[in-house]
Amino acid sequence: FVNTSRGGVHQERAVFEALVKGQLGAAGLDVFEQEPTPRDNPLLNLDNVVVSSHVAGVTAEATHTATLQVTSEMLRVLRGERPQVLANPDVWPRVGIR
Repeated sequence: FVNTSRGGVHQERAVFEALVKGQLGAAGLDVFEQEPTPRDNPLLNLDNVVVSSHVAGVTAEATHTATLQVTSEMLRVLRGERPQVLANPDVWPRVGIR
């Protein structure tokens, strides 16, 4: 079981019980229901659980790629062009950058 999205996606108690019963072989968790998770969280004491501090996706390659994409998009906007990656494209006509 792997969760790197949001703590609320999984129920920690259910994951813990499934791991203890052998219904899950292992878990990799980057997020918890409560963050930071308390030191007494029983998942932290299991040998078949790997935990990271909510930064599993932060790698040198990901940071480099994000930096290049942000820079490219900023240059497009500064040239008066519409960004290629735009979460809300319907607002672009109202932005007023030309």
